[in-house]
Amino acid sequence: ETLQMPITLFTSSDEIKDVSISIKADDKIELLKTQVKVTFDKAGERMVFIPMRALTLGKSKVEIIAQSQTQAGIVNAKQTIHIPVNAQTLAEKRFKKTKIEAGQSWSESADLFGIEGSQQVALELSLMPPMNLQNRLQYLIGFPHGCVEQTTSKALPQLFLPKLTNLTDAQLLESQNNIAAAIDKLARYQAGNGGFSYWPGQGNVHDWASSYAGHFLLLAKDQGYDVPKTMTNQWQVYQNHAARSWTASSNAATNKQQAYRLFTLALSGNSEIGAMNRFRQQENLDNLSRWLLAAAYQLAGQQEAAATLASGATLFMNRYTAKESSHDHSFGSTLRDEAMLLISLLVLNDNENAALLAERISNELVKDNRAYSTQTTAFSLLAMASYAQHGEQGKDQNAKLLLNWQGKDQALKLDKAINFLALELAKKDPAIEVKNNSELPVYAQLMSQGIPELGNELPVSNELDLEVKYFDGSQGNG
Repeated sequence: ETLQMPITLFTSSDEIKDVSISIKADDKIELLKTQVKVTFDKAGERMVFIPMRALTLGKSKVEIIAQSQTQAGIVNAKQTIHIPVNAQTLAEKRFKKTKIEAGQSWSESADLFGIEGSQQVALELSLMPPMNLQNRLQYLIGFPHGCVEQTTSKALPQLFLPKLTNLTDAQLLESQNNIAAAIDKLARYQAGNGGFSYWPGQGNVHDWASSYAGHFLLLAKDQGYDVPKTMTNQWQVYQNHAARSWTASSNAATNKQQAYRLFTLALSGNSEIGAMNRFRQQENLDNLSRWLLAAAYQLAGQQEAAATLASGATLFMNRYTAKESSHDHSFGSTLRDEAMLLISLLVLNDNENAALLAERISNELVKDNRAYSTQTTAFSLLAMASYAQHGEQGKDQNAKLLLNWQGKDQALKLDKAINFLALELAKKDPAIEVKNNSELPVYAQLMSQGIPELGNELPVSNELDLEVKYFDGSQGNG
C-alpha cells in the first residue's frame, strides 16, 4: 500500500524564503521521496506531500527535519512521528492437534503463512483434553456488555487459571484484578431481598442469575478472594426462601432453576433438605435437574439418595428447540447442560463418566470457528478446570517431554494441567517433533497465527452459509 504523508510548514517571519526538508524512516516504510524544497514569498504556511510505501507491519518511525538559511543564520525545525502499519485483513489461527501416547513421538510442521512479521507459532501441551482455553477466555474477557450474567461469566473461569495453566506475573495480576472488579460490580446488582437483578437497580430478581452469581461468589471466597459477608449472607437468605416457597411445576425451566438453587445452597453448606426431598418427588424431572439434585444430596452427605437419583439419569442432554430457548430463562444450551453434568459427576466422584463428558466437551470447545454464548463458554471452562483439578488430572504428574524446534532440542517438564509455550521463529523451518517420555498421554496442539495477504483469507462459516451469485444486468435476472 502507498500513501501521501502531508507536511505543513508554518513561519511568521518574512525572512524565511527557501526551506529544505529531509525525511528519514525505519525499515517498515519505504520513502519514495526523501528531499523536498519549499519556497516562501512571505510569512504563512505551505503544505507538501511525501509519497511512501508500507513494507512490514508494526509502528514505524519517521523523522522530519526542515532547515532554512537566513541573515541571522540557519533556523530549523524537527519532528518525529510514529505511523502504525496495519493490515487490511484480520489475523487467522490454524491448529494441528494430536494425542501423544506414553513413549510415543509426534512429528509435524507448523503452517507458516501471512504477511512478513505477522507469523507466530505456539505449542500447547496438556494432561487433559484440550479446551481452546486462550481463545475462549479472550472472548469472555473482551465481551462488551455487562449484565449480571455476562459480568459473572467473564470472571468465573479466571478463578482457576493460576492452578490450571502457566501465567506470567502480569497475567496473574490482571486475572486477580478482573475477579475483584467483578465482585465489586455484582454488589450493585444485588436487590434488597438478597437476590440479583439482571441490571443494576432494576429491582426484579432473576432466579437463574441469582444462583449463578452466588455460585461465583462461593467459589471466589473459597479461592481466597475478599467477598463481603453481607453479600453471601443476604444471598443465602434469598435462596433459602425461594427454595422453600417453590411450587411443583411441569415446566422444565422452573425445575432447572430450583435444582440449581438447591445445588448452590448445598455448595454453601446450607442444604435445604426439606425442599430437596419435596423436589425429588416431582414427576418427569428433566435430566439436568436430576444430576444437580443428586450432586446436592452428595454435598449434603446423603450418598444413598444421590446414587438413587444418578442411577435414573442419563449422560445425554436434549437439544434446545427455538421455543425452549425463548422460555428457558437460564441462558441454556446443550453444551452448557453437559458442562453442569460434568460438574455434578465430579461431585459424585464418578470419574469414569466424567472422563467421557470431558472428552465430549473438549471436542466442542476446540472448534475454533464455533461460537458459544457467555454462559455456555464460562460453564464449559469451569467444568473442564474442575475436571483438571479433580483426581489425577489436577496433580503434577512430572510429565517429561523432549521438544525439537528449529533444529534445537529442549527438555520440558509439565507442571500444570495446561502448558503454553511460545515458539521463536528464528528461521523458516516449520518442522517440530515432540517425544513423550512420561507414563501419561499428553495432548498437543500446535497453533500457527498470521495475517494473510488480501485475497488469501480462508473461508469461514459459523452456522451460517453465504451464497453469492452474479448476474449480467443487461441480460435480466432470468
